[in-house]
Amino acid sequence: MKKLKKLTAISLVFIMMLGLCVTSYSAVDTESSSKNTNAALAEELPAKRSVQAVQAVQPTENTSSTELSSIPAVEEEEPTKAEPKYLTLSQAVLSLGIGERYTLCCTLPDGSIASNISYSSNNSLVARVDFKTGEVIAAGTGTAQITAKTPGGTKAVCNITVGYAPSSIVINKTKLVLGIGEQFNLNSYLPSGCASYNTAYSTNNALVADVVKDNGLVTAKAVGMAKITVKTYNGKTAVCVINVKKAPKSISLNKKQITLGIGEKFDLNSSLPSGCGAYSIVYSTNNAKTADVKRAGGLVTAKAVGTAKITVKTYNGKTAVCVINVKKAPKSISLNKKQITLGIGEKFDLNSSLPSGCGAYSIVYSTNNAKTADVKRAGGLVTAKAVGTAKITVKTYNGKTAVCTFTVKPQAKSVTLNSKEIVMYVGETFDLNSRIPKNTAAYYRLYSTSNAKTATVTRGGGIVKALKVGTATISCTLSNGKKAICKVYIMSSSKKIANVPLIGQQKLPTGCETCSAVMLLNYYGYNISETSFADKYLIKRPLGYGKYGLEGPDPNCAFIGSPYTTNSFGAYAPVMAKSMNSYLAKKSYKAVSVSGKSLEYLAGKYIAQGQPVMVWATIYMTASYKTTTWRVNYTDENARYKKGSSYTWLANEHCLLLTGYDSSFYYFNDPWTNSRIAYSKSIVNTRYNELGKQAVVMVKK
Repeated sequence: MKKLKKLTAISLVFIMMLGLCVTSYSAVDTESSSKNTNAALAEELPAKRSVQAVQAVQPTENTSSTELSSIPAVEEEEPTKAEPKYLTLSQAVLSLGIGERYTLCCTLPDGSIASNISYSSNNSLVARVDFKTGEVIAAGTGTAQITAKTPGGTKAVCNITVGYAPSSIVINKTKLVLGIGEQFNLNSYLPSGCASYNTAYSTNNALVADVVKDNGLVTAKAVGMAKITVKTYNGKTAVCVINVKKAPKSISLNKKQITLGIGEKFDLNSSLPSGCGAYSIVYSTNNAKTADVKRAGGLVTAKAVGTAKITVKTYNGKTAVCVINVKKAPKSISLNKKQITLGIGEKFDLNSSLPSGCGAYSIVYSTNNAKTADVKRAGGLVTAKAVGTAKITVKTYNGKTAVCTFTVKPQAKSVTLNSKEIVMYVGETFDLNSRIPKNTAAYYRLYSTSNAKTATVTRGGGIVKALKVGTATISCTLSNGKKAICKVYIMSSSKKIANVPLIGQQKLPTGCETCSAVMLLNYYGYNISETSFADKYLIKRPLGYGKYGLEGPDPNCAFIGSPYTTNSFGAYAPVMAKSMNSYLAKKSYKAVSVSGKSLEYLAGKYIAQGQPVMVWATIYMTASYKTTTWRVNYTDENARYKKGSSYTWLANEHCLLLTGYDSSFYYFNDPWTNSRIAYSKSIVNTRYNELGKQAVVMVKK
C-alpha cells in the first residue's frame, strides 16, 4: 500500500511534466503537424498550470499522494501571444540570377523581426529556400513563390524570378564630367534574360567621387579623376570614369536673343568657363505658349507670336537667359540678286529677306552645281570655281525658296578707268567708270581714296565727291589685286596766285615764250633774266631761203628766228620745256609739257594748288590766222612735222603765264602788255584751243 501511494505520486508528477512538454511543442508548427492535431492537444491540456508547486516539491518514497495534494498551488496565468494580422517580407518581388543567394527577412506589424517563421518554396527547381533562415538560392530559370508562415498560419509571399547569370553588365555612362558638389545616378543594365539582385557600386577614389553602394548615386567631391565600378554577384563589371571639375561660377548660351518663326526649332547650347564642369544643366521657359524648351538639351520650339525667356541653370544655381522673339512663319523669301556674273575665284554674299512681320532663323543655302559655284549652307557666301552656270537656292525651315543664277567667267587680269585725272570744284561729284577685258568678269571693283578729307568715293560704285581743295588718288581694285588709279584735283571756286614775278617783253619783241618761261623760273626761286635765258638756253633756228624756198625749223623743236627781232616768229611748248630743262639740269625741278589738257583741268591741277602755268593763246585774245609757210628743215625728238614737209604759221601766236581763275575769268601775267590781266574764260578757251592746247608747268623731279 505504501508502495502504491509512492507510485501514484510519481505518476502525477510525470503527467504534469508531460503537459508542460506538450504545451511547449504546440508552439512550433511543422509541416508534419496538422491543424486538427494541434487543436486536440490544446483541448486535452489544462488552461492553468501549478508550475511553482511542481517545481517546489519533488516526490520521494516518503511522500504520499495526500501530502502532495495538500501543498498549496501557486497558479500563473500562461502568457499567450496574439496571432499577427499580417507579415511583411523584405522583398515582395525579387529577381535573381542562377546561383545568386538572398536571405528574406520577415517583420511583424510593429516593425519587429518575426521569429518562429517557416519558409517554403513552391518550385525548388527554380528557387530553394532554407526552412528556418529564409535564405533563397536561385537554382534555375523561371518563377517561384517563397512563402513565410507563422505557427498560427499568417503568411507572406515573395515572387521570385530567376534569370540567367549575367555574362556582362553595362552602365548608362562610361565617361562623365561633374562639377564639385554635383550628384549623378549611375544606372546599370544586364543582357536580356539575365538577372542580378546583388549589384554593387564602388569607387577607386572616394576623395574625388564617392558612390552609394546600393544605388549608384555619385557625389563629386574634389577636382580630379575617379573610376566608379559596378559589379554583379558573379563578378561581371562595368566602369564609368568620372572627371570632376570646379563648380561653375557662370554659364553662357550660344545666343542671347534670337528670332524664330512659328513652328521653328532651335538648339540652345550652353558653355561653362574653362576648367569648370556640370552635367546637370536644366532649361526652362517663362512662356511655354510662345516658346517651349526641352528641359535637357535646350531644344526650343516656337509656338506663337510673342516673346519668351529661356533660362538655363546649373546644378549650383548659375543661370543664363536667351530672349526668344517669335514671329509669323514666312510665306515667301527673296534674295538680293536674281542673277549675277562673277570671275573665277570671286566670292559673293547672297542675302535673303522675309516679308514684314515674319521670322526664320533656319535659312539654308544650296547649289545645283558645286563645281561651278559653291555656297556656304549657312549665310549664303558663294564662291565662283569654274566657268559655267549654277543655281543657288535658299530655303526656310518651312520650305519657302528663292533662286539666284550665277554665271562664272575667267576673272579679269586688268582694269581701266574712264579718266586717269579729273579736276573738280569743291562740292562736285564725278562717276568713275571701270572697264575690263572682253569675255572676263570682275564683280568686285572696289574703290578707295588716299585722302578722304579731300575726296571720298563710294566703295562699290566709284562716285567721287570733292570735299576741299587738295589732291587725292582714287583706286579701283579687283579681287585678284589688279588695279587702276585716277588722280583727283580739287579746286575752289576761285584762286589767284600771289607774288608771281611780272616780266615784259620790251627787250625781246618776239620773246613772249622766253619771258613767260623766266617768270615761271623766277617764281620757283631760280634767278635768271629773260636775256640770259634767250642767249644761253633757248633753242633757236633761223628762217631763210634755201634750195627749196623758205626754210625753217618745226616750231615744236626750235624757236623760229631770234626773240630780239620783231620779224621773228616764236616757239611751241615742247621746245620751251626742253630749253628750260637745259637750265634746270642740276636743279630740283623740271619743266613738263602738259599739252592737250583743258584750261579747267590746268586750273584745278596746278593753279588751285599754287602752281602757275605757261599757256599758248593769242595777243589780246584776238583771232589767229594762217600766215607764212615754210619747208621744215630741222627736227628733234619733239617733232610733229617731218623734214621736207610744209608748215604754216598761225599769226597772233602768244605765250602767257596763267596765274588764277574765278567763275568768269582767267588771270594772266601778260609779257606783251607787261601787266596782270584778266580775260573771259570763254574767249581764252577758244584761243587756247586754236593754238593746240599747249601748256608747260614745273614739277618736282
